[in-house]
Amino acid sequence: MDDRDALHRVAKEAQAALERAAADPAEAAFARTVAATLGFFFTGGALEAEQAIDEALEEVERAGGWLAALLRQLRGFARAMRGNLAGAIEDGEACLERFRELGDRWGIVQALELLGMVDTVQGRYELAEARIGEGLRCAWELRVPAELAVQLCRFAYLAMARGDLDRAEARLEQALAAAQEFGVGGAAAFAHAGLGPVAQRRGDLERAGRECQQALTLLQRHGARSPVGPLLLSWLGTVALQQGDLERAAALHGEVLEWSLRHGGSPSAVAGALVGSAAVIRAQGDPERAAVLLGAAAAARRSAGVPLPPGDRVDVDHTAAEALEALGEERFARALARGEALPLEEAVALVGQLAEEG
Repeated sequence: MDDRDALHRVAKEAQAALERAAADPAEAAFARTVAATLGFFFTGGALEAEQAIDEALEEVERAGGWLAALLRQLRGFARAMRGNLAGAIEDGEACLERFRELGDRWGIVQALELLGMVDTVQGRYELAEARIGEGLRCAWELRVPAELAVQLCRFAYLAMARGDLDRAEARLEQALAAAQEFGVGGAAAFAHAGLGPVAQRRGDLERAGRECQQALTLLQRHGARSPVGPLLLSWLGTVALQQGDLERAAALHGEVLEWSLRHGGSPSAVAGALVGSAAVIRAQGDPERAAVLLGAAAAARRSAGVPLPPGDRVDVDHTAAEALEALGEERFARALARGEALPLEEAVALVGQLAEEG
């Protein structure tokens, strides 16, 4: 039995105990979500979590109060992971209002984190900073080390999206120090996961690989609030590519794509995997199909309403520049346009076809 099996067994036992102890139908409905939501936070089962919460929410909403606010917050995170950003915002705003009414600062932190995360993804950086900043202040007032470390990481990831590596590194180092001092393994994983791409973008590939590997080890041991495993695999793939290990880079980016499809096929998540695959394919000597994948990734981002963060643009621009140099302006533009018109499922199939050829 692996760690995931053990977690699901414990979650099922907890769910059964809570259902037996439920004092009313709303508590019983809430209890039925426990196994799925724990599975989401620790193993990335966003689809199962959302389905379980949908089934319970109507009953819990009738009772209102804290349980209803918490379920909306949990569903918001699950929706965000599956690419339903409009639904995540709806749930985030609803639970934030309820937690404020209840005066629950812990709940306020969770809601602000959710909303700040979505704002960051959608490029609303000033609003994200305001929300994450309020969450950080609340976490500080609560004196809960895990919450403080997580909110510092959120600030760092926002800085990384903006391309401010110095600020990102400073926040991540603060978060890591807090997580290590108080033994919060999940938050430490989140911090190491951010330090990896910071090092990679500065050209320190040895440290980048070490940080990402450390984060993966901690994730396997402790889990994390936000399933960052796919991001880590993507960053490790980028490091492998820059080190010239094309086989490992292709395998890692393929794993990211598989994970994205298995957990709802979020267009923005699939787009990230396509960009990584494009970089590998270009390095393997196929600039035309690399450009096609870049076009497909850009179209997927547009369809999801998720702009390319300035901090991520350097890798995309590097692959595009190499393909442009190899193909010339006219051929590159045609390949890019083909990719933009390509249905997402066909772009995914192209990656699989190229993997078989390679």
